[in-house]
Amino acid sequence: MRATRVLYDLGQSLWLDNITRDMLTSGTLKKYIDTLSVTGLTSNPTIFDHAISRSNAYDSEIRRLVGRGLSGETLFFELAIQDLTQAAVSARVRQVAARGFPARQKAFCLQCALLSGGYSA
Repeated sequence: MRATRVLYDLGQSLWLDNITRDMLTSGTLKKYIDTLSVTGLTSNPTIFDHAISRSNAYDSEIRRLVGRGLSGETLFFELAIQDLTQAAVSARVRQVAARGFPARQKAFCLQCALLSGGYSA
């Protein structure tokens, strides 16, 4: 049994704090959730700034959003919200089912899933 699973079984929540679009689209996040028992996700503006500036994974979406008239902070937060929503939807099954997972995270996860249309009861 993996050490991360032992920690999960003991009630520990393993968190990942560097969400990127590459991680979301490549299946890496799903692998971390399924095989390493990751149950928590977080990020911050600096992490997103690095992800956006150091990857071409955002280029086509940036062009699309610029075409819709978004720029600056509005564009940045739209990209970040897209990634956070996708991450929350990807993790919702494990998060909601996790023993002892804080209710506020369950609510946040479900809220993101519902807002994105990614949750069905």
